Amino acid sequence: MFKNTNEKRDSNQAFRNNFMFFKIINPKKMKKNSIIFLFLIALTINTTAQIPNNGFENWSTAGNCLQPQGLAGINDWLGLTENCYGMSRSTDHYPASIGSYSIKIENTLSIVPDPGAYGLIWSGDSTGRGTDQPVFPITGKPASLCGYYKFTSQNGDSMRIFIALYKNWTEVSQAGLISPVSIAVWTPFTISIPAYTDADSARIMISSFNADKIETPPHGNSILYIDNLSFDNLITSLPEQSSENALINLFPNPTQGRFTINSNRRLNSVIVQNMIGEIIYTIPKNGSASNEIDLSDQPKGIYFVKVYTGERSFSEKVVVK
Repeated sequence: MFKNTNEKRDSNQAFRNNFMFFKIINPKKMKKNSIIFLFLIALTINTTAQIPNNGFENWSTAGNCLQPQGLAGINDWLGLTENCYGMSRSTDHYPASIGSYSIKIENTLSIVPDPGAYGLIWSGDSTGRGTDQPVFPITGKPASLCGYYKFTSQNGDSMRIFIALYKNWTEVSQAGLISPVSIAVWTPFTISIPAYTDADSARIMISSFNADKIETPPHGNSILYIDNLSFDNLITSLPEQSSENALINLFPNPTQGRFTINSNRRLNSVIVQNMIGEIIYTIPKNGSASNEIDLSDQPKGIYFVKVYTGERSFSEKVVVK
């Protein structure tokens, strides 16, 4: 039913050739800022959820559109007062116990050849970063990309999920899933990544048509839903506290925004970061064993709480619903 493919390396070149609005950035000029960005993310993301905004919980407002943080798409090139095409936030998500949203990716044939007709997202930003360059750091040695999807195919469209891995800015492996089959219920997928020696970063591209053949427009108004991307293991529940993290407790979790950190050790400081590594909340050194944090002014989603006790640090995930 599915086709695992080692994608043609020139597929993204074809994408850029056909859409002149791509701004290609010299990797050397990007490298310094990218290293800082990657380091911030690497501080808090664990092995199975190191993909930025992997559950599509964190969104920002851009004109009439909602923008998934850490990802880009055709919406980014539309005027701020125009309708949103290509991608949107959906409350239809999976697993039901995790988060509140998924991403909906769709074609809109009525506006072909406008680029807004193409249902396409990628990790990175709208300047072109992420289309053919490493975007986010990875640790360990992932052997597969996993997640959940639903797909409604029209007129023979195929959905496509693509991943490429890099080492020192050189691509070392890539893999993809292409399928024309409509799937009405949330279904897990696992894309095996061909063997490689080592990798330090990755990029992902997902589309509701076969973007490997970008020169051919979508055949129908096909719709693809994606949720909870991860490496190697499907996300089935929020992770259990480890024996070390049992030293701290976040309550309530999930939360409407306010929660308390309790610890059997005195806390020196606390920072809270979102899924793309931005520090959104800090508590300075105060020696307290209990702190209340209020994230009610933040978007719903998954956040990482890092607690420093002086000699050690502990990380925990909190869900704002």
